[in-house]
Amino acid sequence: MDNDSPEIKSLKSVTQNIGDEVRANKAQVATGQVLLPVANYARLIFAVKHTTQNMLKELLERYISPKTLYAQVKSKPNLRRRLNVRDWKAINSAENKGYIDFDVPLIYTIVRVLYPNTQPTRGWDHPADPQPHETLLGDDVEHYTQTECNYKLSRIQSLYA
Repeated sequence: MDNDSPEIKSLKSVTQNIGDEVRANKAQVATGQVLLPVANYARLIFAVKHTTQNMLKELLERYISPKTLYAQVKSKPNLRRRLNVRDWKAINSAENKGYIDFDVPLIYTIVRVLYPNTQPTRGWDHPADPQPHETLLGDDVEHYTQTECNYKLSRIQSLYA
């Protein structure tokens, strides 16, 4: 095909428009390596979510051995009532698999009930994020959990935008 053909000119125009829209350089457009801002945002959210989740798993493991978790949960009727079938499956498998199947809400619930002395400065479920001067362990847990909820909300809102 000739470089001056209408098809080539049209293709060059389209790739130029793509590059302009996402502020990509010509090399990125030419090689097809254009990363849309939404893709970068999705990668960032994914990294933050998994980092937060792993930090909370490490926190839980530090305070509660996976081998004793089931017995501790069974001894707390107010915790037992809050758990769904998926949570119970994760708790039952914790002795063998550790906390790999635990999500942020489950860890949050367990920490709140089994370790009430980890309460944040302004209490659990405070509508505002903890302030920079609030540095208790519970403040960190509350901040991680609220961050997780905010990312879910922004993801839902972006679907409708």
